Amino acid sequence: MKLAKKGWVYPGQSSTIFDVSPFSYTFEVQAMSSEKLPFVLSAVFTICLEVEEQASLIKYARLISLHNKGVGSSA
Repeated sequence: MKLAKKGWVYPGQSSTIFDVSPFSYTFEVQAMSSEKLPFVLSAVFTICLEVEEQASLIKYARLISLHNKGVGSSA
C-alpha cells in the first residue's frame, strides 16, 4: 500500500481515492428533565483525521478500503 497525493496508475494496477476532510453528525435528542419538563437537546459531533501522522493515515486507508469492498463489516 502506498499513500500519495499524486501518482501514476499503470495498467493492471488499482487505486482508491478517499477523502480525509472532517464531517459532522447532527443529533436532536428529546429528553425530560428531573422536573418532568420535556426539552430537545441538539448535539453536533465532528469526526476528523490527523493527517500529519503517516501511521494513522495508513490505518485509515486500510479500514476505508476494507469498508468499500464490503470485507470485515459487521452488522
